[in-house]
Amino acid sequence: AAGKRVRVDANRAWTTDKYAEFLEGLGDAVASLDFVEEPPFAKAGVPRAYDEALWDARDEHGGWRDEFGAADALVLKPALLGLERCLNLAARHPRPVASSCFETGVGLAHLALLGAALPADAQGLGTYAWLAEDPFGFAELVGADGLVDAATAERRLRAFAEKVLDRAAAAR
Repeated sequence: AAGKRVRVDANRAWTTDKYAEFLEGLGDAVASLDFVEEPPFAKAGVPRAYDEALWDARDEHGGWRDEFGAADALVLKPALLGLERCLNLAARHPRPVASSCFETGVGLAHLALLGAALPADAQGLGTYAWLAEDPFGFAELVGADGLVDAATAERRLRAFAEKVLDRAAAAR
């Protein structure tokens, strides 16, 4: 659709040849790419993002490599990197994007709150659609426009936590 941007992630599975073939197959549609995560090589006009490389660099210079500054986006996954490291990376880069890695609704609601604190961007919270069941009901927080209301998420988190604590107290 016109004006839509697409993010692509092959989870580091592309060979150089396969990635070149992918880009060639896109033709003019390459202009619709928001970014490609972890491409095997940089190509002019194709925005790139780092994801797994952030994990690889976790023990280097506070988790930062100079090459990260040249990326168009950093995909931050607090479940893997830790919240503090994500916040440090976000402070150093103009386009941090919060993303999930199959958290339940509780984790996704926290990510939605983190995303609300980051510069305006679409955050990667769509993994909830892969869950067979989510007792928190994150899907109910996602509006028809695909946005999550942070204030509602925070209220739901507090109510959910109280419910869990009440159950634990009743079980004693």
